[in-house]
Amino acid sequence: MSVKWKNTMRRNGTKERTMIDLKTATRQEVFDYVVTNLYEQGCKSLSKDGSCAYRGPEGAKCAAGWLIPDEEYNTSLEGSGWGALVKSLKVPKNHSELVIALQEAHDLEPTEYWGDCFVRIAKEFGFNTEVLKGKDFTAKIKENG
Repeated sequence: MSVKWKNTMRRNGTKERTMIDLKTATRQEVFDYVVTNLYEQGCKSLSKDGSCAYRGPEGAKCAAGWLIPDEEYNTSLEGSGWGALVKSLKVPKNHSELVIALQEAHDLEPTEYWGDCFVRIAKEFGFNTEVLKGKDFTAKIKENG
């Protein structure tokens, strides 16, 4: 089963892919999608006060933020972890353990260590790491820094 994606435009004019249906995606597809988008983004999604945010300035999104369709996002989601959003039925529970692991990598680790974090997550969940090949997160972060 393939994931249904749509293309939208960010405020800064770049294209992004937004996941339409987290419920039908495989864990591998979720991992590949989040890793790809975080790599292309090249930075954390931070609020004005410096805390991690599902939506940040200039279209930035945290790992879990990439999995919330724009039409379902609202600012009331900010400040709540993915587990709390699942419990309050604001997001689907599908793949919650993976989403939380990806969210923790985004929120807690310096961006230059994301590649290592994603390798660890891939091993933990039994994923192939094809999506990581050729992606130097340290160089990408410096390029966007």
